[in-house]
Amino acid sequence: MISSGGYWFGQAIHDIYNFKYLFWDNLFPLMHEMTEAEAIRLVFEDTQHKSAEEVIKNKIEENTDYVNQLKDLKVLV
Repeated sequence: MISSGGYWFGQAIHDIYNFKYLFWDNLFPLMHEMTEAEAIRLVFEDTQHKSAEEVIKNKIEENTDYVNQLKDLKVLV
């Protein structure tokens, strides 16, 4: 059961405060042959992540414009 991850999953559910450590140290290595640092680097260097940053930036700008329009219409003070 330890080799399948079931034990660690149960431990993680019972101890939510240490879930992060149980996940990275025990569950993640069972499914992927890379370290935590390699996984994080892979996510942040991925082209999809970079395009997501642009989408988020655009949405923040759109929200600012929308709030300004509401202020002009006296809907927001």
